[in-house]
Amino acid sequence: MEDPEENLEAAWQKQLDLLNRLKGSLYKIRTTRLYMEGQLARVTYNAKQAYQMDSQSTSLPEIENNKIRNLKRDIDELISREKYLDSIQRELEARIKEYRIQRDILKKRYSAARLLTEKKKNKMGATGDALKAKHNLEKLKETVLELEAGAAAIDELVKDGFFDK
Repeated sequence: MEDPEENLEAAWQKQLDLLNRLKGSLYKIRTTRLYMEGQLARVTYNAKQAYQMDSQSTSLPEIENNKIRNLKRDIDELISREKYLDSIQRELEARIKEYRIQRDILKKRYSAARLLTEKKKNKMGATGDALKAKHNLEKLKETVLELEAGAAAIDELVKDGFFDK
């Protein structure tokens, strides 16, 4: 028979593993986003420096504009993913907390039910043993009564001289 407590623990562990993997993904996304924000700052700074050095230019070079636009788009996408995973993490943590509460309650109820069942079995066993003992005692009383009746019958036969002949 499967142990319900082991099943509850295995499910609990799977949820914790999932949460840890989610946190790992969030870490990677945040690290990437922060790196890209640093890249954006560097590219923007370099582009402005180049613009200031070239007094004839009226705008940033197109290549630099594209790099900046692409980095901003990628950063925005990472921020969006980060927010989504943050919401998933909060939801998962709430579910795990609720599961832990339910798991603990079920484990206690299971233990109590198991103890109660064992107690009732022991009581039934004791009752069964008591019934057997009572039955054996009744049988013994009946046997004693039969033996006493046989002894009384022999006494009467001896008294009547039945064995003298």
